[in-house]
Amino acid sequence: QIIVPLAGLIDAEKEIAKLTGQQQKLLQQLGNTEKKLANQKFLANAPAEVVEKEKEKQEAMRTNLAKLEETIARLKEI
Repeated sequence: QIIVPLAGLIDAEKEIAKLTGQQQKLLQQLGNTEKKLANQKFLANAPAEVVEKEKEKQEAMRTNLAKLEETIARLKEI
């Protein structure tokens, strides 16, 4: 990561709105994945590699969500 002072270079409000939209979309996708992983029929019938792939996807979404939240918080400070 490279940190660049953004004050005056971007419209923070527009960027926050854009990132908030991405955050909402990611939250929805994460919810769907969590529902799938909570479904006992899915866990019982899906091949192990499919279940593992969903768990990896879930972890990646959580990581991305944390990064988005951090970025939004930083932009609010500008």
